[in-house]
Amino acid sequence: MQPLIFMTVGYITGFIWGLYFKVNVVPVVFLSMIGSILLIKKNEEISKYKHLIYLFLIFMIISNLQIISLENKFNTLYKDLSEIELEGVIISDEKRGEYKNSYTVKVKSVNKDRKYKNTKLIIYTKENLEYGTRIKLKRRI
Repeated sequence: MQPLIFMTVGYITGFIWGLYFKVNVVPVVFLSMIGSILLIKKNEEISKYKHLIYLFLIFMIISNLQIISLENKFNTLYKDLSEIELEGVIISDEKRGEYKNSYTVKVKSVNKDRKYKNTKLIIYTKENLEYGTRIKLKRRI
């Protein structure tokens, strides 16, 4: 039971660290590992928990790297587009705004490129569209 708790807490800690602090946790964890190795060698009472400490730190690294990778993908995917030709399906109901309605669109392709497939975008329009409607947009960004 204890290893599972330590792995879960380590994963959540790495997730929060990567998402909110936007700092790579790997250098900090390596310094923590070196410190824990030195501490374990000096204190025998802590040495029986060393595998739990290592599990915590390893899962913290894994989740942090995963979050940083997803953020990089999100920040760079649509960055270099000046003109967009989008094909997709509306996957949300209409959210009414003061001047425009918003819809979530599951992308099938952008500019005939499949690397954008299954990403989601929010579009704003004055038109009334329904859930499941296939759309094609051509816009200049």
